[in-house]
Amino acid sequence: MKDKLAREGYAMPLARSIRSNLAMLLAGRASVKEVSRIVDRLSVEPSENLATIPLDSVNIAAVQLQCKTYQSLGEYIVDMNLYIADAVNRRAHIICFPAFTGMLPLSFLPHFSGMLPELQIRGGELPDPERIKETLGYYSDVMFDAYFNTMSALAASHRVYIMAGSCIYMESGELRHRAFLFDGSGDLVGHKDKIAPTRLERALHIAGGTEVLTFNTPFGCVSMLIGSDIRHFETVRAAKAQGAQIILNPTALAGLYTPIDTAGGLNLRVQENSIYGVQCTMVGDTRLGLHLEAPCAIFAPNEMIRARVKNGLLLQSMGGGEPDILSATLDLDVIRGIRNPYFHDKNPDLLNKHIDKMY
Repeated sequence: MKDKLAREGYAMPLARSIRSNLAMLLAGRASVKEVSRIVDRLSVEPSENLATIPLDSVNIAAVQLQCKTYQSLGEYIVDMNLYIADAVNRRAHIICFPAFTGMLPLSFLPHFSGMLPELQIRGGELPDPERIKETLGYYSDVMFDAYFNTMSALAASHRVYIMAGSCIYMESGELRHRAFLFDGSGDLVGHKDKIAPTRLERALHIAGGTEVLTFNTPFGCVSMLIGSDIRHFETVRAAKAQGAQIILNPTALAGLYTPIDTAGGLNLRVQENSIYGVQCTMVGDTRLGLHLEAPCAIFAPNEMIRARVKNGLLLQSMGGGEPDILSATLDLDVIRGIRNPYFHDKNPDLLNKHIDKMY
């Protein structure tokens, strides 16, 4: 009888009830107060990195974040702090994290490991979107609070800007894929929703962004474009038109990463618009059937590359599965005067004739 009831779906409402009650019990476990208590125990020494920011010497750090499981909120905070402290020691003014940084707290939530098999990608097939939405419905609030409050507290403690990567979470009954930028006081400068959804994001009906945003900071105007947003030239061109000098691209690329990938994507957008681009990646085993190994990279217009080979690369990490940090000094004074005529030759008649074939 028990097996028959389980097959008929009787057991599912009970499981949902248990998970729902569990989510309620977790409320407050990742509150501002709890996160601040843990951060205070780290005895972080505030930096002076933001005291002076000459526009010809803007220091930026890109985190190659290792995807891993955590046993507790404290372990997650300590690990994020290690990356940030390393970048602060390199005199970074802004530290950039990859896509899905905000979802790592899921790993320390009770019973989440038991739910992983339901969420795994097998044979290239997408997992059940409804199961993903159901899982995020239970855990979204505590996951997001752990991520958001941690990044805010660490930005304030170290007194640096942090682009906190991105997170898929539930807000007002809708899923959103959103990136966040915090200032040196831990205050939210702004957020940006992903514009160009992947196949899985379309299946999840994630509420996408509809506009490109830029944010003025003491070290210039920046724009955040998540993952595949930079595959479309219009997004970066719109950011450049609003004054953006640096494109921050939190991403996570599955599968084998090749030199062709380095030559395309963000690098193309950088060369087209004569701006800087920062690619921040997550690496390692996701436990979801995907392995991530793409490197972090900082791109600059070829006119600013001193090497004989003009490939747009200012710096690139080794990639693979280990954590790493890239650190570079950007000259925003020089970049204002760069204009490549080959990327600004306009032919409206040709564009109007072929625009429909491009999409």
